[in-house]
Amino acid sequence: MAPLENHHVGIHSPDEAREAISAWLKEEGGTVEIRREPRLYFQIEFTNRRGRVYNIFQHKDRRDKLVVSVRLVLSPKHRKGLQNVPQRIRRAWLMDLRLALLHHNLNFAFFPGLATIDEITLRKPIWYDGVNKNALLQTVRQVNAGESVTLLKLRRLLGRP
Repeated sequence: MAPLENHHVGIHSPDEAREAISAWLKEEGGTVEIRREPRLYFQIEFTNRRGRVYNIFQHKDRRDKLVVSVRLVLSPKHRKGLQNVPQRIRRAWLMDLRLALLHHNLNFAFFPGLATIDEITLRKPIWYDGVNKNALLQTVRQVNAGESVTLLKLRRLLGRP
């Protein structure tokens, strides 16, 4: 059996972060793509073995903070179903969903807004002093759990299993 690498890496720069994170994600399977965007030091698009896409990125205005995110785009069927829910029930559902996501220690945003939701973005930051393979993968799992909670609550609201 090959020796395990020391996954506790002192991250000191965006280049080190990009390289270490890409390597750790490749070890887990799936695919890793590095994307370029002017306002980011880097964006890593990680597609896991089940086909779920996560983005790990670092804004240029934050020298020591990474973000793990997932974007849920509602299907036209789900959008229409959500619009047909009575406003009182919809508000209660949104409050329940927000509380659940806060319980999972996630940041979230509804686009274009609460009145009409086309997509939901879930995010969780990691700071350089806490970046290692375990912290990264636990953060991906937390974001994944938030995605699952969101989908389960949406299906329950719309009466679908």
